[in-house]
Amino acid sequence: MTGSVCPRLLAVGGTALGAAPQSMDVFTALGWILVFVIAGVVVIYMVRRWLRAESAPPVGFTLADLREMRDGGEITDSEFEAAKSAMIAQVKRQSSAAKAREGRPAEVRRVH
Repeated sequence: MTGSVCPRLLAVGGTALGAAPQSMDVFTALGWILVFVIAGVVVIYMVRRWLRAESAPPVGFTLADLREMRDGGEITDSEFEAAKSAMIAQVKRQSSAAKAREGRPAEVRRVH
């Protein structure tokens, strides 16, 4: 078969370059698949980010707000301390609950 030409090459145009349109179709299909995969990843990222932002609990007062209220005379020092203690306790509970959901033990600190 040294002197014969492959019939497949003759049918496509007689040269090895005749196979290029088929390979271009494969590369085009792979390109579209890649585009769809990247678009899917972006959509999943945006949805997860949106869900995470909505699940954040609304913030009531901050410590700065409480200080301003105390300094402005709207609340007394004892009311400020009670509200501050309640806020700190709530943050600790939320932190413990988040760590429990993640499977990590909550940190326990002893106060002397």
